[in-house]
Formats: sequence, C-alpha cells, structure tokens
Amino acid sequence: MKKVLLFVIVASLAVLLFGCGGSDDKKPSKDVAAKVENKKDTDKEDFKSYVNDVTPIINEIAQSFGKDFEDLKQQNVDGKINDAELGEAIGSNLVPQGVKLQDKVEQIRPPKKLRDTHELLINMIAKNQQAMTEIVAAISAGDASKITSANDLLTEARKLERDYAYEMEDIAKGYGLELSDMK
Repeated sequence: MKKVLLFVIVASLAVLLFGCGGSDDKKPSKDVAAKVENKKDTDKEDFKSYVNDVTPIINEIAQSFGKDFEDLKQQNVDGKINDAELGEAIGSNLVPQGVKLQDKVEQIRPPKKLRDTHELLINMIAKNQQAMTEIVAAISAGDASKITSANDLLTEARKLERDYAYEMEDIAKGYGLELSDMK
C-alpha cells in the first residue's frame, strides 16, 4: 500500500514538473509581438486624440489667464484703470472664464497613461483661479499680503504649467512625435 501511494505521489509530481515545463525558446510569439505593436499604436492614437481635445482649451487658457490678465495689469500700471476697476474686471471676466475652462478640462477623460499628466493641467488652472480670486479679495480689502499670496499661487501655477508641458513633450517623444507638429 505504501509503495502504491509513493508511486502515485511521484507520478503526480513528475506530471506536474514536466507538464508545466515550457520550451527553451524565449522569443515571443508573433501573436504577442503583434499585440504589443498594436497596443503601442493604440496608445499613440489615444495620445494624439488627447492632444486634439486639450489644445483648444490650452489656447483659451493662454488667452484668458495670459494675455487678458497681462493686458489688465498693464492698463493698471499705465493708469488707464484704477485698482478697483482692475479687481472688477478680473472678478467679472477672468474668474468666470476660468471656471468655464476648468469645467472643460475636467470633462476630458484622458487615457490611463495620461491621467497624472492631465491632473497637472487641472491643478494649474485651479491655482490660477485661486490667484485671481485672491487678487480680487486683496483689492477689495486693500490687503497687500493677499497680493503676495496671489503671486505665490501664480508662481505655483506657472510651475505646474511647465511640468505639464515637459511631461507632454516627453510622452510625445516616446511616440516619435513632436508636440509642435500636432498643434
């Protein structure tokens, strides 16, 4: 009985060991290579689609937070508008524009590989929004410390903008693309 039991155990182990063995050929099959290539192509197309979705919004951001804000600041410096008018223009124009842009960006559903990068863009817009709100509050209260706080927020937003741009460039290069050709 013991010999039969021992034989069954040894036979079972032999089947397991030899049955689980594979060939010594370590090259991936053509099917696996094709799937990997198809995945790369799909990821590249997803990236292109994301860039097409986000580029118009980024252009709007450059216009509203960039050019419009700089124009208002310059008008204030030149004495064409006073501080109260600057605060009113920011509060009634730039802040609502920023809310709309943030909503647009948050509605984009990026591919999984781009989610962290996309979050940088969302955070950048949020920092710009906080800064604009802080500027309006500073002007309303006549509180210079709030202007310092707003400048700090704008500095953080610029850093997030750079981080987003660098990551997008790196991803594009990984796919053999140039962002400047895609915009």
